[in-house]
Amino acid sequence: MKRFGEREPVRIVLPWMPPVTYENPLAWIGTLYNWIDDAHILDFYATRSEFIGDKIAIYVHSERRKNEATKLLRRDKNWAAFSRRFPEAKLEWADDVLEDH
Repeated sequence: MKRFGEREPVRIVLPWMPPVTYENPLAWIGTLYNWIDDAHILDFYATRSEFIGDKIAIYVHSERRKNEATKLLRRDKNWAAFSRRFPEAKLEWADDVLEDH
């Protein structure tokens, strides 16, 4: 299984549009981390983030393989709630995004 960095096989990517109520827009990243961690989506937990153009990628650690996680996410109420809150969010797996070297 490929990984982003040393540990993360998956990342959640969404548009970088922090709410205007944040004096420091970077504080929104901490809020996103909390939403991901508090949602208990499978065994995902946020480890780091980076900006990719006009998007933010939040890398999450998981011990599950892509096929297993994808199947479980279809029935996961926490992922459904997170997706309703952030409809633009999508999962990107390192296996799909990274090129072979």
